[in-house]
Amino acid sequence: MFNNQPLQQRNRQPAYLLLPTILALILIGLLFFLQTKIFNQKLHSQLLLLETTIIDTRQIEASRLFYQDNQ
Repeated sequence: MFNNQPLQQRNRQPAYLLLPTILALILIGLLFFLQTKIFNQKLHSQLLLLETTIIDTRQIEASRLFYQDNQ
């Protein structure tokens, strides 16, 4: 009789290595995706804040000029 146990273990070993590798790659991809989403959201909020600051600066400047003209 032949012993098939070592052959079955050799066939299973790559599967045990493949699953953690696939899971690690999925996790890395998910983290990269989330990091990109967070970065884009922060960038968008910074751009909105910059626009608000520019508008506020223009309004302050217009008010200052209007006040100087009326004196």
